[in-house]
Amino acid sequence: MKHLIKVFKIKFACIVILMSLFIPADIHTTHIVGGNLTYRHLGGEIYQVKLVLRRDCFLGSPEAEFDDPASIGIFTSGGALAQWLANNGQIKIPFMSSDTLNEYIQSDCGFEGTQVCVHETTYLGSVRLPFRPGGYILAYQRCCRNASLNNVIEPLETGGTYYVTVTEEAMILGNNSPTFNQWPDVYICANKPLLFDHSATDKEGDSLVYKLCTPSLGATRINPKPQPPNFPPFNNIMWAPPYSLTDVMGGVPLTINSQTGELNATPNLVGQFLVGICVEEYRNGVLLSIVRRDFQFNVRVCSQPPFAQFTTSESNCDGLTVEFYNNSLSSGNFQWDFNYPSTDPIFKSTQASPVFTFPASGIYNVRLRATRGSDGCFDTLIQQVAVFNNKIDAAFTYALKDCD
Repeated sequence: MKHLIKVFKIKFACIVILMSLFIPADIHTTHIVGGNLTYRHLGGEIYQVKLVLRRDCFLGSPEAEFDDPASIGIFTSGGALAQWLANNGQIKIPFMSSDTLNEYIQSDCGFEGTQVCVHETTYLGSVRLPFRPGGYILAYQRCCRNASLNNVIEPLETGGTYYVTVTEEAMILGNNSPTFNQWPDVYICANKPLLFDHSATDKEGDSLVYKLCTPSLGATRINPKPQPPNFPPFNNIMWAPPYSLTDVMGGVPLTINSQTGELNATPNLVGQFLVGICVEEYRNGVLLSIVRRDFQFNVRVCSQPPFAQFTTSESNCDGLTVEFYNNSLSSGNFQWDFNYPSTDPIFKSTQASPVFTFPASGIYNVRLRATRGSDGCFDTLIQQVAVFNNKIDAAFTYALKDCD
């Protein structure tokens, strides 16, 4: 029988080797993945502004880090910069990881090919907005989007604008804009149905209507982070044929339920696709705000991730030599460590199912790392294996009794 003292799994991880020398130089000027801008009424004339921004961890240029500070322009409904307000009509919010969400969202190993990583941050700032007929437009701009986008014309020259209108009616009512509840996954599977709840929450319980919308253009490569942002109105990106607002990814087109915000699609093409979502807020039939968000769907051919597992020879009690049977799935390269975490090379092997002779009796941590292939995805299993040099012989004695 097997003498496995303790078994535990280390969840699979993904190692991504960035082959920067093989990536065209102009790709390194890109980084914008998505974002959205919302506001909250704090009382009186004071509003809190929240900008959520996402950039590509892998393709993003070192020169395209998050802005410090980020400049959110304050414009009148007619498009003029409100220079009479503080900071000449700008809300300048410093980038401080201690004050903002600053995390990496990385894909798992559930698909073949290049992994996906998104770096997200949130800027929070407050501003005084005295009542004004027509209200205000708050806007942030940045360049540029990923050159790898399939459905946008000249994405390398295409920036993004994230804006929201604080309408006159919203100011009178002390309104708060709706906020989306969650972000979609950074990747989805080709030829498999997508079902995602992209709903939002409104503090006042106003009626919300969801729509697909074309993302907005923004800054340029010549002026990638304008401070203040360029004046409205803001133009939209140009869809690359054959894509359009009614079919942004191919396959069964992406749709959104206008009442629930549920996204549905079955994409059939591998690639990277820009998506725009709008939620309109109504109270008593009056439009109070529109919150816009855009993001990227990375469509991949999904597969089973690596799964490391092994068993040993039936009995390890009659010697120091143990046979290891590799039962791993979706993996082709293996690294054995028979005395983990020792770095001594005598305890290493790259064979699929090795036979190993331990130097002495004892209990050893045996680690198997199973790697799928060039994408670097792997799974790791550690088991404790007991080996003993003394063979155990079963023996007994008996005596015959005379039955007379």
